[in-house]
Amino acid sequence: MDSVLISCHLPGHWVLCHVLFKEGKVLLFDSLNEWDGTSHRLKDVCALLYLLPSLLKHAGYYEEMKMDPHASPFTVQSMRSELIPQQDDGYSCGVFLMKYAELILARVKTPWNSVFGQKDIKGIRKAIAIDIYTNGQPCNSL
Repeated sequence: MDSVLISCHLPGHWVLCHVLFKEGKVLLFDSLNEWDGTSHRLKDVCALLYLLPSLLKHAGYYEEMKMDPHASPFTVQSMRSELIPQQDDGYSCGVFLMKYAELILARVKTPWNSVFGQKDIKGIRKAIAIDIYTNGQPCNSL
């Protein structure tokens, strides 16, 4: 496993973290970045930096990779807002997060502004609902 996607809920907002293990990097995909590509949410996501080595150690990742957990710190980097679409409302962050994840998994290279934007969110919401309805599995009671 080279990477993992983690949806992170920060106070009132969802962001996507793409953890790149070999690079020791966490890419932050924030649909409410400031125009210069930095995010005031970076400090909120920094807690993940402290949690990751512990989780990876308990999962046996460092042992399997023959790595020293203390020698591989993670850094956080915010994706620049000109590379990823930005929301212009106060409630579409979850849809943006899901679309970012879809594009990462499909290995679509940034910039993504020509792929989707705020104008497409209503259609993306509808597609998500249809997918859940047609492909969702009923919950079995325990």
